[in-house]
Amino acid sequence: MVDSQLEMAEENVEIEREISEPETILEVSKLNFYYGNFRALTNISMKIFRNSITAIIGPSGCGKSTFLRCFNRMNELIGETRVEGEILMTNRDISRH
Repeated sequence: MVDSQLEMAEENVEIEREISEPETILEVSKLNFYYGNFRALTNISMKIFRNSITAIIGPSGCGKSTFLRCFNRMNELIGETRVEGEILMTNRDISRH
């Protein structure tokens, strides 16, 4: 009886931890992006959590598409660009070659 109660208590603690600490699947830290000498993105840091909806909104030309292209490294297809900072997907840096 005591063992089963202990197991149930441990399961409840684990469930509470999952609810209170959502899993980060994408983390951006101090991201700067440059087209030549022009800094298009400045010091962006954010987390995106599993099973959540994240919206990136802003006026035309503010860098939304540039930011999203950093996630799949499509900006590398454009000449004279560079990325500073890091982008972690499930704790693995995807912003480097």
